Amino acid sequence: MSKKNKDPLSWPVSIANWQSFDSGDDHLGSEEYPLFTDAWIIGQGICGPYNFINTIASSTYGQIRPAIVLRYARYLKFEISGTYWDSNEDCYHGKSSQEELAAVLSVAMGVRLRAGRTTRRFEQNSDPLGTPQELHSQPFFAKPDAYNIPSAATGQHSLNDAFEHINFLPRTSTKNAIAIIRSSRLYQDSPWLAESEPELAWILLVSAIETAAFVWSTTSETKIKRLELNNPNLYAFLLKRNDEDLLGEVAKHYPDETGAARKFCDFILNFSSDEPQTRPPIHHMQFLWQHEKLKKALKTIYGYRSRALHDGIPFPSPMCKPQAFRNGTSEWCYSEIMLSMTTSERGGVWKQEDIPMTLHLFEFITRRALLNWWASLRFEQTPQQKPAENLD
Repeated sequence: MSKKNKDPLSWPVSIANWQSFDSGDDHLGSEEYPLFTDAWIIGQGICGPYNFINTIASSTYGQIRPAIVLRYARYLKFEISGTYWDSNEDCYHGKSSQEELAAVLSVAMGVRLRAGRTTRRFEQNSDPLGTPQELHSQPFFAKPDAYNIPSAATGQHSLNDAFEHINFLPRTSTKNAIAIIRSSRLYQDSPWLAESEPELAWILLVSAIETAAFVWSTTSETKIKRLELNNPNLYAFLLKRNDEDLLGEVAKHYPDETGAARKFCDFILNFSSDEPQTRPPIHHMQFLWQHEKLKKALKTIYGYRSRALHDGIPFPSPMCKPQAFRNGTSEWCYSEIMLSMTTSERGGVWKQEDIPMTLHLFEFITRRALLNWWASLRFEQTPQQKPAENLD
């Protein structure tokens, strides 16, 4: 095993295996796994030790099927040591290494994607055509008439474009790798639940951002960005002094007033500034894309999440169903905000100002923020990237 992977428990397994592949470790065998989705997948290719094979599955609207086969080549060798007798949840996220890859691809492509069990194994000194295994049944999905997250089911989604988002993973730091996998896992579950349990989908999307924001917020660059976002006048004053040490020192001591809620808002405001390219054709159906408007909406959303977890009050009903109608055609038109001035349903009454945005818009914001954060990590240098001779 390569030096950087002395303890596989300190890395997500799929990334540690990728590092072993990059280090030239021995090939130990391969497995194939079906990746289930209802999206129209285009392209295929190899990313590190992983071969993603397009099955050319039919693109029947709303049909879950194995559209990708993941051929997972194993290079990571687990060695039993004393650490395996100690409690350790540093990398735990509840799923397998193939699900780690399905999760990051789910974020990268914005689709529902779930890994099945092994369908074929390729072991050393065995049948070169592989040994067939039991085929795992496909995941359950309740197809609606109008989607809460329509982008996950419509249009083409490119595997090759997705590779550009994830090819940095073996070169990032341990803490970032773990945060990427955990936040991706939380995101991955949200599109599957968005149509049947949208209240839970909201919670998962907020938690995905919170997981990433916790790691991001520990950097000194983030502290300066937090100062800029939350006290622009003080930031501008310090910037005019042209003293980087002074700016850094003030930013270091700038209070983190609301803890998790502040990190959640700061992360999105820093990484999800661009509005969607595809928007409703009617202006009054669009969310007003302004900094203060977005900041206020994010605070409201986080408040609903906290209330849902601690008081048992679900997200408001208008945020849990598509604001959609057919505009004289067979296609749905999706609003980004609640269209009526007030609504009453399921024992609650909400005014338009209580409903900051729809689920599909927040999914876009969440996914864009995560991808932009990943992009910011592409060129970071970590101890794992140093030449072997410098590790002694």
